[in-house]
Formats: sequence, C-alpha cells, structure tokens
Amino acid sequence: MGSESLNQEHNLTEAVESVVAVVPSDNDASVNVPESEHQVRDVVISDSAQSSFSPPDMQKSSALFLLGLKEKHKLTQVTVQSIIDSVTTLTQQRLSTLKSQVFEALNNTGVSSSSQLDQVQDYFKSHENPFVGLETRYHQLQYFKKKLNLTEPVTIQLGERRVWKGSGNKRKCVSKEDNFIYIPILQTLQALLNNSAILSEVEKGHKSSTEILNDFCDGNSFSKHPLFAVQTNVLQIMFYFDELEVCNPLGSKVKVHKLGTFYFTLGNLSPKFRSRLTSIQLVSLVKSKFISTYGLDAVLRPFIEEMKKLESGFEFLINGDRQVFYGTLAIVSADNLGSLALGGFKESCSANKMCRQCMATKDEIQTKFFEKDFILRDKESHKAQCTLVEKDKTGEQSKEFGINRNSALNELAYFNVCDGSLIPDIMHDILEGALQYEVKLMLKVMITTENYFTLPHFNSRLENLDYGYMEIKDKPTVIASQTLNSDGNSLRQNASQMKLLGRILPLIIADLVPEDDERWELYLQMMEIVDILFSPHITEVHATYAAVLINDHHTDFCKLYPGHSVLPKQHFMLHMPRLMTEYGPLV
Repeated sequence: MGSESLNQEHNLTEAVESVVAVVPSDNDASVNVPESEHQVRDVVISDSAQSSFSPPDMQKSSALFLLGLKEKHKLTQVTVQSIIDSVTTLTQQRLSTLKSQVFEALNNTGVSSSSQLDQVQDYFKSHENPFVGLETRYHQLQYFKKKLNLTEPVTIQLGERRVWKGSGNKRKCVSKEDNFIYIPILQTLQALLNNSAILSEVEKGHKSSTEILNDFCDGNSFSKHPLFAVQTNVLQIMFYFDELEVCNPLGSKVKVHKLGTFYFTLGNLSPKFRSRLTSIQLVSLVKSKFISTYGLDAVLRPFIEEMKKLESGFEFLINGDRQVFYGTLAIVSADNLGSLALGGFKESCSANKMCRQCMATKDEIQTKFFEKDFILRDKESHKAQCTLVEKDKTGEQSKEFGINRNSALNELAYFNVCDGSLIPDIMHDILEGALQYEVKLMLKVMITTENYFTLPHFNSRLENLDYGYMEIKDKPTVIASQTLNSDGNSLRQNASQMKLLGRILPLIIADLVPEDDERWELYLQMMEIVDILFSPHITEVHATYAAVLINDHHTDFCKLYPGHSVLPKQHFMLHMPRLMTEYGPLV
C-alpha cells in the first residue's frame, strides 16, 4: 500500500473530486457519428454506463467537493452556498447547450424512437442539479454523518458561574455555563477503522525485524506491555496536549481566549503515515481559564471513561460486521508545563524534585549527569507520595516531591504517569531550550570576550548565506544586540530556525574560530548529541553512546561556563537515551 492510497482513503478533504464534467463549448464541440443508421437505432444506454454516473456517486463527489471548500480552503457557509448556486446555474446552462447538440445529432442520424429520446432526456435531467440532497447546511451535515462518517463534537458542562449581563439600569446577574468541546474518541476510532487502508495498518503491524528501532512498537516498553505485546491489532493511542493563543499575543486580550487542545493519533500507523497532519484527530477543545478553574482531570474525564471501555474491549461496527478491539494509551506528549500538569506534578521549578522522570533535586542536577545517578519515579512509590501529599495540609510534601495530585490518567489499567510514558518533547527541550542556551553563551563569549568576530559581521554572514530551496523558509533571524546581551536563555529563534542555525553555524563562523577553541568543540559535541536524539532510526548502541556524550558534554559545560546553571531542560536530556530504547525514536 502506497502513501498515496492511505492519504486518499483517510483524508476526505484531499480526495475532492470534480463534480462538473468538462463540456465542449459551442465552437469546439464535436460529435462522433456512428457509421450506419442501423447502429444508432440499436443504441441503448447500458446499466454499466448508468451506474458509473448514478446519483449516489455524483452526490458523493459533490459532497467531497463541498467538504474541501469548507475544510481545505476554509470558506464560510455563506460562500459555499453562493458557490452551490453558481455551479448549479453554470451546469444547467452547459447541459442545456450540450443537450441541444446531442438531440440535433440524433435527429440528423435518424433516431426518432420516443423511448430512446425520452431516455436521453431523463439522463440530462438527472444531472441538472449536481448538489441534489446537499442544497442546505442541514442536508450537507446529514450526508456527512451518514455517508462520510462525520463524528460530531459534543458540548460538556464543567460548571457554571454568575455574570453580569446588559448595561446601565438593565444590568442583571445571570447564570452562564462553562463548557468545553469533546469529540468522542470511540466514534472517531470506528470511522478510522472503517477505512480499509487504516484497518490494514492496524491488523498487520510494522514491528522491525532488525535491531534498529524505527517506532514505538520496536521499543522495550512495547515488548513488555501486557496489552500491546499480546497481539498486533491492539489500538495504540498516542495522546497530545498543547495550548494556543488565538488572539494577538501582544494585545490586550492575551490569555483571555487561550485554548487548550487535546488530540491523538494511532501508533499502529507507520511513521510515514502518522506524521501527516491528516492523521491527527482532535479530541477536545477547552478554554485555558477553565483548565485553571476546574482542573485537567475534569476535562479529561470523558476521554478517560472511553479509554476504560477500550481497555476492556470495545465492539466496533466495521464494514457492517461487529469486531472487538482493545487499546489503551501508549504515550502522552506535551511541552514541559503540559506534561507536568497532565501527570499531576508541580508545574514550576520551585519544587525540590522538579523532574517527572526521576527524584533529582535542584542541587543534584548541577553535578550529576548520568541517569543511573538518580532514583527513577515508579508506580508504587508515586502512589505513596500522592497519599502523603493529599494528607498534608501545609503543602510541604507537595513541594518536596514535586506532586500536586494523583493524575486521573493513573486510573487506566495499562498506563501510569511514572512509567516514562510522559515522553519528553525534544523540540521544546533542545531546539527551544538547551541548544539555544548554549549557542547564545558561546556567541556571547566569542563576540564580547574573545573578539573572534563582531555581531554585525556574524549577522551579515547569517543574512547573506546562500540558503537552499528547502531551507529558506526556516532561515534564522538576525540576532539583536539586546537579545545577545540579555539575561534570558533564548536567541529568539523558533524551533525550525534553531535547528537550521545549529547545522549551518560551522558554515558561518568556523573559519573565524581557532580549531582548538574548547567552547567550539563543546558545541560540536552538542550537535552530535542532537543528531542522535533527532534520528528517526536508532539502535541501543546509539542510545548508550548518547548517554556517555551527554555526561561528558554537561561536565565540560559546567567548566567552560562557570556561573551559569544547568537548566532543567538540560537535565531532561539525561533521560532521553533510555526513553529512546523504551519507546522508540523521539521524533
């Protein structure tokens, strides 16, 4: 099965088909006249010809066309209705012209049978409206639900509050519901499993037959899992959480309309298919302020209840047959604040033990750089710590253990937040964290202390480098003097820009830096680590080598940059080699 096949089956908006056939104009119309009158009089419209242009097929093409306008091109319903009217009018006009030409040709060849002419007339009439049954928004939604497996979102109430409504003397205090949107995941899974390409991926699996780790199913965690290791067609739910700002981040409404987004993808799909945007399914949308008010567990409740059903075996209707599938959470991914919140950990670095993977203290992360030097969090000890936190009213236990609550995710039978399943987001930890931090410190020393080059000289080379066609969209921005000399840890590059800057830095300044410069050698070592951590294919040997490199790098970092602390994101790197062997590549 090729990637084109999966994309066509799975992504409705990518499968938009043309609904109006190309009809020759008056000037270029040509009619193939049969050689003999006898041939014409024996012509009948066959069943196969009728079925190929039957109303159901035409209706599906029209529905996909409208869906593409809405979802792919983001047109409003009003605009879509205008297009429906215009296309219908255009189709009727062109069919009228074509019909006249066809009847004229038939008359010229001696076809006079009323039954045959009536049949042709009916054929044209059946195609006058390409959007039959799809004329209104209501009809479109009904068709999408019945024929295209549309899963409608549901509104779930979290609570209510009293707000003032109106103005002046007409103001009154009214009750207002605090709601969020949830898309039932079991319904979404049923729609996915009814796709033959996706069902095939689920049933056959893609576990590697070599020592190379290509995906989650190749990791040690998968091979030891009580559910995934039993059979290949257990659904692997990869769950994601992030927040987004829908307003101007510098405007007065910042954070007022901020949204928390939850979505998932099937780990059963091969990475080449799973990485597509169309493979990511929305689970929930909620205002971030409601998360602060009611907590993440309240928002996760409907998702968790459906996951419990899936863990016990859920009966799906697949192509008319009932089939039972099992499944559970495989991994949960988010940025650091999101992962800590989902796991019930403290969301700031004020906790004495601020790592969700181990029991490291803030002092220990400055001197210890092998994961084996720390006690990893585990299910049993975490449960006991949560009990202590719940009983302690002073908050000291919470600060000591770095725990706010026992996460609702721990209610699941085959998932626990302390088994490493809250995997790190290497984009945030490295590209927007550790790498920017180190490159900024290095450039600052080379420019202001060693005087290898000036900032304008560096920016000039950065600006004028001949970027390739694939790289130009991620071209790094020039670095302002205020940014370089600030107390922050960022170079104000996004993740893609920083990834490219890390790669091209030798092209920009290598000829200006002495070969034996220790900070330059440390940077090159960091880039070697980045190459391994971002590799889509690894072995356990690579992971072991990465652990050694990280230890050496962090040790030298403390020597070369005295007075600068090891960031928590740098500490998180210690766990990445093990997590790669447990859960596969981190990209």
